[in-house]
Amino acid sequence: MQIAESDDCRFLRLEGVRNARDLGGYRTHDGRTVRWGQVYRTGALGEATARDIETLQARGIRFVCDLRSGPERVAAPDHWLDGAGIASWGQPAGEVVGDSHALLKACLVSAAQTRSVLTEAYRQMPYVQTAALSAVFNHLARGDTPLLFHCSAGKDRSGGAAALLLLALGVPREMVIEDYLLSQLEFEALRQDFLLNPRHAAAHHDPARAWLPLIESDPRYIEALLDAVFGCDRSIEDYMAAELGISGERLDALRDRLLEP
Repeated sequence: MQIAESDDCRFLRLEGVRNARDLGGYRTHDGRTVRWGQVYRTGALGEATARDIETLQARGIRFVCDLRSGPERVAAPDHWLDGAGIASWGQPAGEVVGDSHALLKACLVSAAQTRSVLTEAYRQMPYVQTAALSAVFNHLARGDTPLLFHCSAGKDRSGGAAALLLLALGVPREMVIEDYLLSQLEFEALRQDFLLNPRHAAAHHDPARAWLPLIESDPRYIEALLDAVFGCDRSIEDYMAAELGISGERLDALRDRLLEP
């Protein structure tokens, strides 16, 4: 996959943080544009270098939402945020929904099985990750911006959150999918990071590499999430109200904050 010139400016060239991107610049159905410098998505922040931290501070990051499971967060905490004066939200230590260690255990049979497992995980994501998604949307609506949200690779849970946010702002579905697919550019770096994570030791005992599709940004994954949200002709507004508790008034406030003419 080649990066388009129009997308090059959205990547943050960080040293110890993967898949860091600005969600600004996308055009909406009504002709407005998502503001630059307000919402960022990344992979885990625990290995951020001093230069990375300086870069993020220069971007004015005020709030971080950590979408990882409790065990992932405890194993690799965002230890530098407090010292940098950045407020944060994270899952409780006992919250295991979406945990990468548990997901890997189900993905050591075959590549086809792994794709099936991950497709189903995406289908369930809008309904089992509601606490994390609600945190992102509510903090954005409250004006805790610039805000950064992240998971481990910045691909799956962050990809789902980014997709729902862009859809809520009125970005066309095809552009939402293109944003998700940009994570494929990070494939090799994410693969190496995955293998270096002690919680993923089981991958080293899988010579067939059946787990490898876990690292892919397959359009079928994000399509499964979108189809799950919009089934039975439900709108993004319906989903936000019913599943995340975001009223129409709060969604309007979110759009006013994050969109410009």
